[in-house]
Amino acid sequence: MDVLQDIFVSLSSLSHLELMLGLLITATVIIVLEDWRLSLWALLAQYVLVSLLLARVMPLRVALIKVIVGGMVCVILYLTARRVHWGREAIIKGAYHELAPVATVLDIFPMNLWFRLLLALLAAVVSYALGTRHPFVDHPHGISQACYWLVGIGLLTVILSRHPFKVGLGLLTFQAGFEVLFATLEKSLSVAALLGVVNILMALAITYLTTAQLTVIVKEGRR
Repeated sequence: MDVLQDIFVSLSSLSHLELMLGLLITATVIIVLEDWRLSLWALLAQYVLVSLLLARVMPLRVALIKVIVGGMVCVILYLTARRVHWGREAIIKGAYHELAPVATVLDIFPMNLWFRLLLALLAAVVSYALGTRHPFVDHPHGISQACYWLVGIGLLTVILSRHPFKVGLGLLTFQAGFEVLFATLEKSLSVAALLGVVNILMALAITYLTTAQLTVIVKEGRR
């Protein structure tokens, strides 16, 4: 814990503009790219950046809970994604009617990549404008902009995705935005722990739904 705290303190020298730029990049990676490895790295970085942002309005040890919970969530999702990926490979090798991996929207419509990038850019502009003119709180550290951005881009990810794993990443991003707002209103350790439990439960729900989807694919492949 002390080592993690030392690393966290060294990163706390980042300005709020740098943190906002990091959140912009990580959330854009999540909504645009379909590669689950890159998406999980972006999600983990997003948890760290949100924690660094919260450390400016709440006790450091409370903000560190977000990093720990984020690491646990990403480990759960990593194991799930690997299992699903291997499962699809096994299906192909088993030649169950030559069932291929589930095609993504990007595989079918390459221009969808640019559409998502455009939506992310639009969401960034709207989030900055709303956070500046109609802030949720009076904190001058980009809290309102971060909240608008994470909530908005999380909802867009949910709307544009059709697979449970990707939808789950969008929900976790949305929840991160909600937690940024809630942390400015309630800074107790118990509330931070409760929100952490909610994150882990959501990760387990994503695991269940993703595995259930794979089960359906396997059954269809055996017909």
